Amino acid sequence: MDSDRIITGIDIGTTKIVAVIANYSSSSLDNKSNIEILGIGEHPSEGLKGGVVVDIERTINSLEQAIKQAEEEAETEIDDVYVGITGDHIKCINYTGKVPISNSSQVSGVGSEITHKDIERVREASQAINMSPGRRILHTLSQSFEVDERKGIKKPIGLSGNTLSVKVHLVTSLINVEKDIETCFKKIGIRIADFVLEPLASSHSVLDQNEKDMGVVLIDIGGGTTDIVLYHDGGIQHSSAIPLAGHNITLDISKIFKTSFDQAQDIKHNYGLSKKELAEESEVIEIDGVRGRESNTISQLDLAEIIEPRITEILQLSNEKIKESGFKDKLNFGVVITGGGSQLKYIVDLAQEIFCMPVRIGFPELIDDNCDVYKDNPRYSTAIGMIQYAVENYKEQNSILDNDSSIPFLNFFKTKIKKLVKWY
Repeated sequence: MDSDRIITGIDIGTTKIVAVIANYSSSSLDNKSNIEILGIGEHPSEGLKGGVVVDIERTINSLEQAIKQAEEEAETEIDDVYVGITGDHIKCINYTGKVPISNSSQVSGVGSEITHKDIERVREASQAINMSPGRRILHTLSQSFEVDERKGIKKPIGLSGNTLSVKVHLVTSLINVEKDIETCFKKIGIRIADFVLEPLASSHSVLDQNEKDMGVVLIDIGGGTTDIVLYHDGGIQHSSAIPLAGHNITLDISKIFKTSFDQAQDIKHNYGLSKKELAEESEVIEIDGVRGRESNTISQLDLAEIIEPRITEILQLSNEKIKESGFKDKLNFGVVITGGGSQLKYIVDLAQEIFCMPVRIGFPELIDDNCDVYKDNPRYSTAIGMIQYAVENYKEQNSILDNDSSIPFLNFFKTKIKKLVKWY
């Protein structure tokens, strides 16, 4: 059908790569049920560290395996993908842009009606910042608009005024980091449609509009990084990344108990607790010997004494980032924790003690009865959120092109073209 479109999202993390292939039907009246997951592939991530490629060949192999599995399940081949990006190379800043609204009634002070073209111009003005060489703007996320002296406007289209201002959250990234990832996809014959900040993608699958309006912070504890996005009044007010996450917890277990990384990962998933006071000293955990070494046993309390300090450190650092934003007292819906690290037992109890506000686990929300195993697992929040992000942007682009004839098709994409030119 012409109204159907295949969309693929790739979550490339330090511990896993997840590929999701979905069908989006624009003819559906229900925005929540117009996405059908066709296939999901997953493979251990090799060649990446903290969201950055450190080994091209191993990264390519991991991508190929995850994509192949998804393609076989979906019974289709893909040509382009939306790719998640994160890491401590991501930098963010709040900024403001302002433009005059052209009109023929300057003398009388009567403004002109604001169009999509004016929105495009003011967003371009908001991007006029000095950046270090080798960086580019990844996202320009609108917080609110101001028309003349009227503030806090979310949708200025159709309003009249003489000036238009916008407050934005700019997300910037290192071009070379993106190019390394793009090189891997080029090697397997797949084009990157767009890069998406991973916690932004996750927020599309685990947060609702009410939470974003009233104030909430999303903490995505992945393998290599812990990503934070803070929403208030409908827009992102702060975002940051901490170079500590689930991978560090696994390393701690591996080093202390002198076992392989894979076995440490299994022990963490099967027996790990966030609070040692809730652990059972009587519960015995078998640790197989590595390469001929003797096997060993530990208690669940022994394990919790290793895990609790590290997860506490991650949550405390997240709390400091929230305080720095200046919005902590405006988070009416508290904290939502997602990602693989959120699966640690009793993490909500520990987080509520640290943040002193309500905490819940964020599960990917997607109406597709065939994918319950993924909907109920926060490890897939980013990958599924990538699909929802792509769909929302696809609908927004088509809405603009359909409703505002003042923007030619090529003009709409000129910002994308400028970004591509900067890469080469």
